[in-house]
Formats: sequence, structure tokens, C-alpha cells
Amino acid sequence: MFKTTHLLAASAIFMPMTTLAPEMTDYLQHETTFDEAYLTGRFNLNDGNQEQTSFNGSMLGYYDITYSTLPLTWNFRIDGSTDFSRGGNDGESTETGYDITASTDAKKYFGNTRGLFVYGSLDLGYRQLFAADQADDPYTKLGTGVGYGRIFNATPLAYVLRFVDELKEYGVIIGHIDDSTYLEMATIIARINGFKNKYGLHDYKQHWIAAIEDILKKAGVLKNNALGALGVLKMHDVLFEERVNLRKHGWTVQAGVGFVASDYSGNEGDPSLDLSFEYTLPISYSFQFIELAEYSTILNDNIIHYAHNRMSVTYEISDRIDWENAWDVKITLPTEDGSNDLISHELNSIFRYYLSNRLTADLTLSLSDVEDDVDGNNNDELETAIFMGLTYRLK
Repeated sequence: MFKTTHLLAASAIFMPMTTLAPEMTDYLQHETTFDEAYLTGRFNLNDGNQEQTSFNGSMLGYYDITYSTLPLTWNFRIDGSTDFSRGGNDGESTETGYDITASTDAKKYFGNTRGLFVYGSLDLGYRQLFAADQADDPYTKLGTGVGYGRIFNATPLAYVLRFVDELKEYGVIIGHIDDSTYLEMATIIARINGFKNKYGLHDYKQHWIAAIEDILKKAGVLKNNALGALGVLKMHDVLFEERVNLRKHGWTVQAGVGFVASDYSGNEGDPSLDLSFEYTLPISYSFQFIELAEYSTILNDNIIHYAHNRMSVTYEISDRIDWENAWDVKITLPTEDGSNDLISHELNSIFRYYLSNRLTADLTLSLSDVEDDVDGNNNDELETAIFMGLTYRLK
């Protein structure tokens, strides 16, 4: 009895407040819209003890939007990056390269809304390899196929968990909140675009927060049955001044055929066989795990096999600090005589400190390895890099 009492007491001390809340996987809202856009820059400048000022840097950014309803999900994403560099020897010119890709896909579900679906996709690309004289030909690929499963965006529930903890800490919430109340508030968070459309960008915030307050009033958990000035300010800080990482759960597997209308080498009319698997899991309230595996084979006279696997784990150390670790593996296996296989590994460990809701300071440790069966081309050894950068959240 004595041991049991002490174990229960220890559990109460170390158990976080949010353990009484629902699991992330309990959030199964179908009708959501989520979008984000980021721009990251890195730049190094060197002067002195060289013939001219040298520099190198990169810029990259993306925009991603996902719209989901009961029978349909649609996603659009565009990524862009550019690298630039100039050496310190007199007369060396600036070398640049860029890569722009865009992709969109739509899934139509049948019957069970987390089961069987058909999909259609479009991928576009335009690039100029670093230090190349001219850009490659544009890349265009169409795809269609079938799949099974569904991935749910539980980020609205993550916002609710954070502001409820804040309101409890400051004594605004004094009662127990049941799971249904958490999930009802998350549904309101997911409807942010609906509030913007109805009340406008200048007035939607007050109506959005008021709708959440009504749910808390109905649950009878507010001190004096109102958020008050303190509660409104704390909710505003979480919803508009802090950054909450993307939370997803579920999985999908899909198989289909594609048609490469044009590739970077100017070839046209090649069919493809495409397979993919994605698995996402929020581990507790601080970790997010994402696994994406893709395989494609181009079915022409010389078959080429492509495989890509990306595994990432993000840990929310605090409200302002995140730690992301990602491992990318890319494999190209051509069957043409005399061609070389290409296998690349890249491991990135990134610490992000949120200076504000918009601006983030990044510290990145990067390890990369390329195996291309070619000796003496300056990529035979493991490459390491440490760099700092700034990321700006566009939306």
C-alpha cells in the first residue's frame, strides 16, 4: 500500500496537464483547410587575404495548401530554391543554380471516407543545375491511380491543447474539460477560413475567439464564466503570436500509372509505374513522426528505377524551440549499359528558435554522402556542414 501511494504521487507530479486531454489520433475532422508558406535564407561573406570578396548562399521557400472534405482531399505545393557562389580569386564570376517544382493531387473517396480512393496528379519542374550554362528542359508528368487510407491534420487540436494549458496556468480555466469539449474547440480552430470569409480579415479574430469562449462557457470550466481580458490575451498569444508544428496522423498507400510528357533531358512520351506509402504519427504531444516512401520506374527502351525515402522526427522542446531530424535517401538505378547507379544520403538536424510568429533562427547540422561509382569528382567523402539561417513565415 505504501509503495502504491508513492507511485501514484510520483505519477501525479510528472504527468503533464495535457495527459487528461484526448489523444491527437482522436481528431478525425474531415473538413479542414491548412496552408503555410515559408522563405529561408543563408549567406556567407568573406573578405581579406584574398584577391576579391567571396560569398556563397542559398534561398529556398515553399507554399503548401491542403483542402479536405468528407469525400475529397486536394493538395497543392510549390517549392523553389536557388544557390549562388563566388570564389576569392580575381576574375572569378558568380555561379548560380535554381530549382522550381510544383505538384498537385486530388483524392476522391468512396464509401468509407478513410478507405478506398482514386487520385489524379500533376507534377511540374524547371531547373538550372549549379554553374550550368543554361536551364534544362521543363519537366511535366501526369498520374492517376488508386489507393487506400487517409491522413488527418490534427494541428487544430494541438493549438487547443496549448492554449488550454496557458489558461489553466493563469487560473482562467478552473474546471475539468472533457474530450468532447477539446474536440469541439478544435473544430472551431479548423474553421478559421470560414470566419475570415464571414467577418473579414479585420474582425474575424474577435468572433473566432468568442466562439471558443462559448464552448468553454457551456462546459462550465471558466472562472467567473468568462475568459476575461487575461484569457483573451493568452489565447491571442497562442493563436497569433506563437508557432505550433504541423500534427498529422494516419497512413495512405497508392499505386498508379503516369505519363512523362517531358523530362529535364527533353525526352517525351514515357509511361511510368508509381508506388507510394506515407505514414504519420504524433508521438505524445511533443513529437511528430513522418515516413514517406516513393518508387517509380520509367518504362522506355532503357528502364530506369527511382526510389526516394524521407523519414523525419520533430520534437517540440518548448513553445519557442523545435528540433527536427530528417533523413533523405534518393536512389537512381538505370539499366542502360555503361550507366552508373546514383545513391545519395542526406541527414539534417535543425534547431529552430522562434523569434516571433513570423521569424525563426535556424541552426543546421548537415551530413551528406553521394555514391555514383565515379572516382575523383570531389564527392567521394562524407560531406559535413554547419550553418545558420533565418526563416520568414509568409503565412
